[in-house]
Amino acid sequence: LCRLQFEGAAIPAVGAVLAVEGKGGVGTITSFAVREGRAIGLAILKNEWATPGARLVILGGPGSSGIAVVQSSVPAG
Repeated sequence: LCRLQFEGAAIPAVGAVLAVEGKGGVGTITSFAVREGRAIGLAILKNEWATPGARLVILGGPGSSGIAVVQSSVPAG
């Protein structure tokens, strides 16, 4: 589970696929909120992409073609 920041005007859809160019789907958005004009959210990601600073493309839904940037992993427990 990772925290995300969505860039630009992208408003993601829960269940939208997150991808890396040339790698296909690497995760799924599980929730999001808009706070102070910025969209933030959570996603389940493959381990190798759960790294702060990783840039992912949002596929499908109203936020398609937006960019999500991994902020941090959420510790299990």
